[in-house]
This record gives sequence, C-alpha cells and structure tokens, in this order.
Amino acid sequence: MKVKSLTFAYDETEDRILLGCSNDSQSRRLLLTRRITRRLLSAFANVLKTSSRAVKQAPADLRREVIVLEHLASLSAEQPAAGGTVGAGDPAALADLGQALVWKVDVAVEPVLFTLSFHSTTAPLAALSLNRADFHKVLAALDHCALVAEWDVHAEAGWLGEAENVAASMERRNAS
Repeated sequence: MKVKSLTFAYDETEDRILLGCSNDSQSRRLLLTRRITRRLLSAFANVLKTSSRAVKQAPADLRREVIVLEHLASLSAEQPAAGGTVGAGDPAALADLGQALVWKVDVAVEPVLFTLSFHSTTAPLAALSLNRADFHKVLAALDHCALVAEWDVHAEAGWLGEAENVAASMERRNAS
C-alpha cells in the first residue's frame, strides 16, 4: 500500500503506538511496540543526522547543535510534502485493510526523499516517501507518542531530547 497520509496516536488498551496509514482509496492501522519504537527513534534520528549536508559541513563540535536547529526549523516550517503527509485524513471514506503489527521498517535514503517501508513478519504493509522536513515531523510525532505512552525510550535518540528541551524553553520564553 502506497501511503499518502500518516497519523499517529497512542492506544492505551493495546499499549501500542497506532499509525493510521491511508491513500486515496484504502486505510490500514499499523501497531508499533515499545521495542520497535525505541529502535525507530534511534535509527530515524541517526539517519537524519548522518544524511544532513549541514551537519556534515559543520565543525565536529557543533554538529549536534546543527541537527537540533535543523529539527526545530523543520517542525516550525510549513512545507508541501513530497509524496506523503503527516497529519489527518478522512478515514470514513476509505476501504479498511485492518490492522497489523509492524515487525520491521526499512529506510531508503535518496537525494531528496526518504522512503519508509513497513513490514509484518510475512509481508510488506505500507510504504511512504517523505521529504526531509516531513521525516523530521514523523520522528517528532513518534517521539511524542512514546512520551504520551510513558515508555521512556526518547533518550535512545540522542540529540532528539536536546531538541525537545530547546523547544520547551522557547515556549516558556514566548509565554512570558
């Protein structure tokens, strides 16, 4: 299933993160366990950091700050998606393909896109292509759901926790 829209929620009953995947005609719910979420947070953060041209060009002692700033800028920017969006769709009008537990996620890094391919133990479930800013938004949404779930897995992503601290500090300053 080629995904055009991706939504995130925490299912307290299942103790799983729920990804709502949809395109023009179908929808599917993907369930993420705590274990795979921990791995995804770390892997997604690492892919974003290692594929960033700005990070590669920055002095070694400033690379962490550069990826934090890139992350915060991506979250605040309103950019059109390249192949997929992070947000809500209209699930009522779509054919429901049911739900499946995600066993693995492949990330393909292309010059301007990241393609995420979600798999069960037996078959591919969904694929989504994102630009860099939207990939940052997916990482932030996944991290937010893990925080809501109180899974304490966000520390695995390294610089991501620092970005959250900077964002919270900026919100407090703006509220004053």
